[in-house]
Amino acid sequence: MAQFNKLLKSFRIPLLIIPVMLSVPACNDSEEIVQSSRLVLSLVDSPADYEAVNIDIREISLKTTGMKENNGWIKLEGFEPGVYNILEFTGGHELKLADMEFPAGKITQLQLKIGSDNSLIIRDYTSNLLNSNNSSSGILLNVDIDIQPGVNHYYKLDFDASRSVVALGKTGQMILKPVLRLFSDDETGSVTGKVLPASENVLINVIEGSKIVASSYATKNVSAFLIPGIDEGIYRISLVMNNDSEQIFFENIEVVNGKVKDLGIISLED
Repeated sequence: MAQFNKLLKSFRIPLLIIPVMLSVPACNDSEEIVQSSRLVLSLVDSPADYEAVNIDIREISLKTTGMKENNGWIKLEGFEPGVYNILEFTGGHELKLADMEFPAGKITQLQLKIGSDNSLIIRDYTSNLLNSNNSSSGILLNVDIDIQPGVNHYYKLDFDASRSVVALGKTGQMILKPVLRLFSDDETGSVTGKVLPASENVLINVIEGSKIVASSYATKNVSAFLIPGIDEGIYRISLVMNNDSEQIFFENIEVVNGKVKDLGIISLED
């Protein structure tokens, strides 16, 4: 009997180890670990030749390859629907849209749903702003953004007010046709400068080929301007003044990701 107990003790440790080792692959086979990241998204705008552009934002969603449910669509958490004057979010001011955990994967689309309570204020005159997109799907913006696991991602949604408001023919009715860009400051560059004298609003366009990719205003009495979210490349910059009757062009302006291209002081009196 003593000999049997001694023999049993010699097998006790291996007998305890074997069940634990067998349980490890069983756990890995039955569970799939999904890694997520932090996504911070803000709404920004550039100055425009209006006193206010009030937009009735109802819902914002992102489509990702990192989730199968709901066809990959994720509604932004924490966003409060309402009417926002997007011109308030210029010069470093931002509207926080979301700060949330987001699955790793590729974001392929952004969906923006806008209601009917939109208006425009021009020199103290308020006008209704008709929403040109009446579909239930809202406005779809195609994007190509990689969300890496375990990383904080900061992105900005630029609602370009100066190009999003269009006059309808001879009626004078103002139509909302949103021009949107989704970008990261780290993955794009910026263009800045100062227009003197600051006696009128001056429109600044960033042009690639024949296409305007971004725009802003150097507003009256505030001569400095900053246009963020420009992809790396070579551009043409135009300054438009005096009701579109005069223009100044800068050719072959190089924009580098993560850097600010400073055009310096631009004199309108030369």
